[in-house]
Amino acid sequence: MFKRKFSLAIALAATSLASTALLAELPAFNCKAKDLRSAEKLICEDAELSKMDRELSAVFAQAKAIDEKVVKGTLPAEQRGWIKGRNDCWKESDLRACLVKTYLRRTAELQAKYKLLSPVATTSYTCENNPAHELIVSYFATTQRAAVAEHGDDVFYLFEDAKDHYQGGNEILTVRGDGVEFVPAYEAQPLTCVPRLLKKGTIDPSWDKNGDGLNDCEVEGICDHTVDYSKPRTT
Repeated sequence: MFKRKFSLAIALAATSLASTALLAELPAFNCKAKDLRSAEKLICEDAELSKMDRELSAVFAQAKAIDEKVVKGTLPAEQRGWIKGRNDCWKESDLRACLVKTYLRRTAELQAKYKLLSPVATTSYTCENNPAHELIVSYFATTQRAAVAEHGDDVFYLFEDAKDHYQGGNEILTVRGDGVEFVPAYEAQPLTCVPRLLKKGTIDPSWDKNGDGLNDCEVEGICDHTVDYSKPRTT
C-alpha cells in the first residue's frame, strides 16, 4: 500500500512539473481560445515568439503600474490597439518576421517610454547653429536599440534598423560622427545637429575627474552614445 501511494505521489509530482514546464513555454494569452487569429496561432506554436510574448507581458505590467500613477491608466487601451496591429501581421508576406519586429519594437518602446531601463546616454544637440533650436536624444540599449527624441513640444520614439540609423513613424535620426541628422516629419527638411551636452544618469567617477557632474568626454571631444559611461574608464 505504501509503495502504491509513493508511486502515485511521484506520478502526480511529475505531472505537476510537466504542466509547469508547459506553461513556461506558452505565451501570456490563452492559446485555447476559440477565436484565435492566425498571428496568435503562430505565436502559440513558436517557442521564440511565445517567449517574446511573455517578456512583453512582464514589461507591460511594469509600465502599466507607472501609467496608472502618472496618467490614470491610458496604457491598456493603447495596448489593445497594439494587439490589433500585431494581429494584422497576417497581411504581410512574412508573418513571422512581422511578429518578431512588432514584439521587439513594442518591448523597446515601453522600456524607453516608461524609463524601465536607464538610458545609455542622453545627448543635447543644437540644430542649425541655433541654440534655441534644441534636440534632446536619450539612447537605450534595449533588445532592439531605441532612442527617444525630444524636439520642441514633441516626443518621438525611434528604433535602430541599421547601424546608427533610427526610424520612427515618419521620423528619422541618423548619427553622423559626434552629431546627428534629424528628420522630424514626413518630407521635412533634415536638421543638422551638433552635441551641446552629454551626460549619464550615473557617471562613473573616472569619467568626471573634475567633479562637475558632466562627462569629461565633452572636453576631450570623444563622446560616443554607444559607450556605457556608468562603467569605469579603461583608457
